[in-house]
Amino acid sequence: MLVRVHDEEHGTYFKSEVYAILSVGWPEQYLVLVPNGKKGCLKLFNYLSTSSRTTHHDALINVITPEKPAGWVSKSGAALCKIKELLCDDTVRLDSYEGYGWLLEKPEVITALLRGESVPADFEGFQLADSALPGWNYIKAQDDIDSLMELTHEFHDSCLERLNYISGAHVHEDGSMYPIDDVRSLKMVIGSQQCNPIELVFEGLIGLNLRPAEDNYDSIILRAVLSTKNETVFFADVFADDIELESGDLNEYCTCVSAFSLRWRFLGRKATVPDSPR
Repeated sequence: MLVRVHDEEHGTYFKSEVYAILSVGWPEQYLVLVPNGKKGCLKLFNYLSTSSRTTHHDALINVITPEKPAGWVSKSGAALCKIKELLCDDTVRLDSYEGYGWLLEKPEVITALLRGESVPADFEGFQLADSALPGWNYIKAQDDIDSLMELTHEFHDSCLERLNYISGAHVHEDGSMYPIDDVRSLKMVIGSQQCNPIELVFEGLIGLNLRPAEDNYDSIILRAVLSTKNETVFFADVFADDIELESGDLNEYCTCVSAFSLRWRFLGRKATVPDSPR
């Protein structure tokens, strides 16, 4: 389960796997791995902002891949007595635990986390979580963008062949509704005269501006724009030379996508990603 975390205290953003979700009253808290040193530290973050500076409660945890990992367990009540005993603090609530079973076997670690401490991820029994799918390339930094743009020749002489969006919301056969967009996954397939077709999957979708070519115009992409900031990816195709990239022309004339994560792969013959200088 991958998420983007907004660290309000430091004004930063980072991505992390989720190790547990704890119900501690309102709001619930997500246990994530904060980048710090070689292995990082585990820390609890509120799902919603409790800042008094806003009139509404913004989400500090943005879910990218909602699937719960294998090895997660759900516990409540008597199963959490050991942790409550170690807390020795009636003001700290712990109503339920959903997360890795191996972590629940470390009540002293969970106790420290509930007290607001950061726990270095080097204790005995710690297991690093990784939900990355084999066979895919992930955009994490500028080097990854440079490699993709080099392999696709900046998407020159290509075209959008198909696009599919899954929200996660649905209506059951009995008429009851699940009105939560908890998937927000967009798949695009772009054909190219410069390389094999490429499949792009945007997860944790924020926005999509779809602009098909008008009648009597072709839809050849001359180049594409791809950037990342605050752990957010932005992609836009450009099919006209006179579009000003820094103006509002992108939203008016281009197909634009923004999301919290992007993974890609070539379809058909495999292409080799250039060695990263990292």
